[in-house]
Amino acid sequence: SECDEVFPLLSPDGKTLYFTRVLCDQNKGGKFTGTDIWSSQSTGAASWGLATNEDALNDRDNSTIVGIGDKGDMFYMLKTTSIRRPEGIYQVRHMTNGWSKPTLAPVEGLEPDEFLGAYVTSDQTAMIISMNGLDSKGKEDLYISLRNERGGWSKPKNMGSTINTTGF
Repeated sequence: SECDEVFPLLSPDGKTLYFTRVLCDQNKGGKFTGTDIWSSQSTGAASWGLATNEDALNDRDNSTIVGIGDKGDMFYMLKTTSIRRPEGIYQVRHMTNGWSKPTLAPVEGLEPDEFLGAYVTSDQTAMIISMNGLDSKGKEDLYISLRNERGGWSKPKNMGSTINTTGF
């Protein structure tokens, strides 16, 4: 499309491609207001159908898919605004009648300054976070948060100078 498309994630069965569109007139908030989660279905032979953005996953703010559970029925997403610091990631579950309402999964000690990016592994045990945190070595560092036995997320731990640099 003529929009900017980022963060592609393929469903576990390989039949659906999810991604985020930025600067797109068809986003729920318009071209300059927010980002939306879009999806496209495989039509076979390396071909994909027309992309859609469902109301259940998107609103006027920023919605970005950041993980898909290994069964394909659980999504993790960022829902951010320009006026509120994110507290965690959101979970949505695919039900027989569509997507559940997003619920916040707080991340202890999440304190991004400006930009926040995340990726949740398909086994849903680890989250890689990209942010400028209080202990960042540079402009933006990679952190890891692990899921505990109660289903919560640990305080993000800086991944260190072997991975992080003084830049982004």
